[in-house]
Amino acid sequence: MTAHERNGWRCEWPSRWHRQLGRNFPMCDIDGMFDRHQPVALLDWKHEQARWKPTDASLRAIANLANGYRSTRCPDGLPFLVVRYRDDDTAPTFEAHAMNAPAAALLDASGSIDGTADGCPYRTLDAAGFVQLAGRARGLPLPAVVRAIAGATIGTTLAADARRIPRRPAA
Repeated sequence: MTAHERNGWRCEWPSRWHRQLGRNFPMCDIDGMFDRHQPVALLDWKHEQARWKPTDASLRAIANLANGYRSTRCPDGLPFLVVRYRDDDTAPTFEAHAMNAPAAALLDASGSIDGTADGCPYRTLDAAGFVQLAGRARGLPLPAVVRAIAGATIGTTLAADARRIPRRPAA
């Protein structure tokens, strides 16, 4: 399970400090999915308004890392996806862009490709669709994926209900 953020937001201090080192010290963070202590995919999360290109240096570096990884589960490398998201608790959407061949195969195996942007096939997914994609990457059986989809659905429903509940004015 993903750990909760300790401060309520990602700590920006390491990024600010690292930028002081200059352009000769490039760095990026990596998010990933794993199952049974083994990586099954690498992700780079982008807000829907973030600007990016598949040729960005950090994305190329992560793709090289993903392509170089080999295991019995991922003999052709790890899938690497750039996931654009709309951060809406009531109706989140995800646009998963395949950054390498294993990611393209994962997207293709989990449904139809919606299009191509800058040479990268992508799929637009709701919360349930993203959970299905993540379950496929992990090789989870259908009952586990269905339980996760139910959890995501309940979470978005609770968030929607919370927005509709009128708040009492402070006394």
